[in-house]
Order: sequence, then structure tokens, then C-alpha cells
Amino acid sequence: MPSECAAISMPVSIKDLQWNSKDRSIAIGEKSVSLTPTQYQLLLPLRHGKPVTYYGLADMVYQCAVDSKVRMMIDKHFDRIRNKLRGTG
Repeated sequence: MPSECAAISMPVSIKDLQWNSKDRSIAIGEKSVSLTPTQYQLLLPLRHGKPVTYYGLADMVYQCAVDSKVRMMIDKHFDRIRNKLRGTG
């Protein structure tokens, strides 16, 4: 059975969305977007299309409980990710 790290390091493809952990990038069709380590960690739990709570993201990415500051940080990261995907970030 492969380790969790080995499974995460392999490219994952969902429809026309491809995840590349080695480069910390995602590609949608022909467009590739490089992400910071934190941005990639925030998006990775969403790759299976299942909902993830702020509490879950805070625990997985920051290893802390969620509070208003952590939630604001998460929101800001997702804003930056959206801007990158739109080509404005």
C-alpha cells in the first residue's frame, strides 16, 4: 500500500483539472497556475470534490483551531487563488 506522501506527490487529474504536487501547481485545460505552498495546501483537501470546513482547513494547513484571524487568512488565500485562476493575480 503506497504511503500518503507518495499518493500526494503523484499528479492527480479530475476532468480537465490536474494537480501537480512537485511543482505546487494546478492546470485547468491549457492554463497552468503556480501556487504558494500554503495556497496548494489549502486547495489539496478540495481535490476530491467534497466539502471541507474552515475548521478542517485550519487544522490541516496551520495545525491550529480556527478563529476570526485564521478564517480571514484562509479567505485571503482563496481570494488570491481565484485571482490567479482569472489571470489577474
